[in-house]
Amino acid sequence: MTDDGSGPGPTRASFLLAALTEPAPAVLRALTEVYGSDESLCAERMKLVRRVLQTHIERFGDEPVRLFRSPGRINLRGMHVDTHGGYLNLMTHHREVVVTVASSQDGCVTFSNIDSDFADTVFPLHDENASFSGHATWLDYITSSGVENRVATRRGDWSNYVRGAVLRVALQFPRESIEGFHGVVGSDIPSGAALSSSAALCLALISATLSHIGRRVSAEDLIVMAQDAEWYTGSRCGRSDQAAEVLGKRDSVVNVVLTPFSEVIRRASYTKLGDDVRILVINSFTKRSISGMQLVDYTRNRFAYSMAMEIARQECERAGVPPARAERLSTLASLSPSQLDDLGGSHFLYALLRRIPEVMSLDDLRERYKLPNLDAAYEQYFGTVSETLLPTSFSFRGPLL
Repeated sequence: MTDDGSGPGPTRASFLLAALTEPAPAVLRALTEVYGSDESLCAERMKLVRRVLQTHIERFGDEPVRLFRSPGRINLRGMHVDTHGGYLNLMTHHREVVVTVASSQDGCVTFSNIDSDFADTVFPLHDENASFSGHATWLDYITSSGVENRVATRRGDWSNYVRGAVLRVALQFPRESIEGFHGVVGSDIPSGAALSSSAALCLALISATLSHIGRRVSAEDLIVMAQDAEWYTGSRCGRSDQAAEVLGKRDSVVNVVLTPFSEVIRRASYTKLGDDVRILVINSFTKRSISGMQLVDYTRNRFAYSMAMEIARQECERAGVPPARAERLSTLASLSPSQLDDLGGSHFLYALLRRIPEVMSLDDLRERYKLPNLDAAYEQYFGTVSETLLPTSFSFRGPLL
């Protein structure tokens, strides 16, 4: 679903800055809709927004801008089950990414960051758009040698996320002529803290780019585009982080199954938290970085999940389950005692899991199961991983537990 992006137009940065310094009643009501009635929380949130606006004025001048935000996410159980239709319990966090965007005349995309550790990222749109030529799909494009080499030389650099987000919008609207634009990014989501700072960054940047060209997309498309933007950087993430940030509502938990993905919005349900309920997010001061061996371990799990359901179905058939019945085991949600009652419930489920080897190599997989997509999946997930770091074995029972 797209439209012409109609809605509030850009407003001069200094006007927004003043409006958020001493908010009028109408502004306070709007803030309450987003952050709730806690005045101290609203005041805390406005510090970040004002800093982003002030940085924009200092870097690009006082000009008409649009503001975008994307919150961090909380996952109340359900880690890594999004790929195969497991139930997720998702929330958003008040920490967020804030982005300004304004038009420019130089034909380039330029973004500054309020954090001085991140240098400006600048790239010409024309050269980037031309690089799509000859690539049928986004996956084909991001796994091309040119893109992989460029990303690898800047592994972990925030510019990869900016490029991925902007280019994914360009792919969504190939006939749209995207003119130059610039902006400022600010975030108080701790990086590497499992609050999805990278997903929030991609979503905010995609929203800003869509606004710049006067387009909107459906919630499902926005989730997919944000995932694709992260895949550009080399991460082979799922969609649960993006789903939390797009579908999340204040003071509510969204329960959702992401398979089949076309029905995400219809299948999502919300549970309002009572006034006496608080979710505490505690900083453990440990840092997660999806690079090096941590990237290998993360990708190893993602690859195992991509094979797990087909392995389970084939083991069901070996156990004598009719093929038509085994085919109905299409999601992790279907591997529950209640869904397997006709086959023996929990007894059947645990017997099934025992039949699957705990660890297998690629050669073991090829010998034991018929997996025609094995090599394609392996390349899809490990194509960006250095050959010296490639794993030699995989655990497949874990993804089904």
